Amino acid sequence: MTVTQPVDTGNFAAALNPRYPTGWWVIALSTDVSKARAIPLRILENDLVLWRDHDGDAHCQAAHCLHLGAHLGYGGEVRRRPFGDTIQCPFHGWRYDAGGALADQIGPPRPARNLCLATYRTIERDGVILLWNGSGEPDHTLPDLFEYYGVSRDDYFTVAHRLHMPFPAKYFAENICDGMHFAIAHGAAEWGEAIALEETPTAIRIKNQLYNFRPWYTWRNVLRLFRRGELLNILTPVRGSLTSTSFGPTVHFTHIDNTGRWGDHVVCWTPTDIDAHHFFAIDMVPRSKFRSGERLWRKVITPVLRRGLYSTAVQDAALLKHRAEGPRPPYARFDQGLIAFRRHWDSRIEAEVGEGDGIRSNGTRAGIRSRREQPNAS
Repeated sequence: MTVTQPVDTGNFAAALNPRYPTGWWVIALSTDVSKARAIPLRILENDLVLWRDHDGDAHCQAAHCLHLGAHLGYGGEVRRRPFGDTIQCPFHGWRYDAGGALADQIGPPRPARNLCLATYRTIERDGVILLWNGSGEPDHTLPDLFEYYGVSRDDYFTVAHRLHMPFPAKYFAENICDGMHFAIAHGAAEWGEAIALEETPTAIRIKNQLYNFRPWYTWRNVLRLFRRGELLNILTPVRGSLTSTSFGPTVHFTHIDNTGRWGDHVVCWTPTDIDAHHFFAIDMVPRSKFRSGERLWRKVITPVLRRGLYSTAVQDAALLKHRAEGPRPPYARFDQGLIAFRRHWDSRIEAEVGEGDGIRSNGTRAGIRSRREQPNAS
């Protein structure tokens, strides 16, 4: 899918939540909202309404009508107008255009003027909708998935997934740069470490190097997974070291060695509230060699990939839901990449980090300093 650029209304709001990193966050699957429809969202601890106009363009705005606070995502209607569609409040009929401006009111009198809903930048690509959390123009763009992975759209397609997880999003995001966790929690190898390979102001690349891989497709491993209640995880082996490039650092492009394109995907853990989030993933899938069987192949592979994603997430869920990290963790040698990621995460937060809460930010409580606090910071 070609990237849909945001409609430039000149009226985009500041960061939706400046306590989280400035970057693109996946907020919905493209299939969540159809033309001329509106849905409610809870993103970055804020209520939003996501709606499509009759041309199919997506718009994301603050959820509550400026009149008496009705939620536009519950019963709001998209109305066609000569100069652009509006979303109509289900309570008293106030209508807002794509830029958030109050465009119309039903019945006289009409005293309200210069009222505007907060409106946020969105782009749509490869089955998902993303929102920009930040003030001003975005300072980076996300690479094209197919160009990044070096494949053709004629040979591959994408499948998007979503899971809802009952623990803070940052916990899961940090797993992408925790090589030891891949080895131990997911049973992939004897041990592992995370190494920071490259960092810019807008992205960081982490190598999760695993050592001494364990046999996977064996009766012993099947029995191990069965006893743990994780037999479905046999579908998603980690059979190579994993590299992740994190943009924002909110959207993560990952690749597993020795698996070809299988295992290549883009992931984003988007907070809904402080203690819950949506886990979004976009998988790269080779097309069927027989184009007549393309539809059947999609129907078969989509639930298989989704169950594999779920089986891996379940292994993390119990650990992360009940986690209680102390204010000064004694980092190990294999935590190099994790520390680098935490510093990078904090460097992208607009709000004052201070001691941090360990959930939205790290701060001094994590025993590290963000780039902005370091001497000779650029």
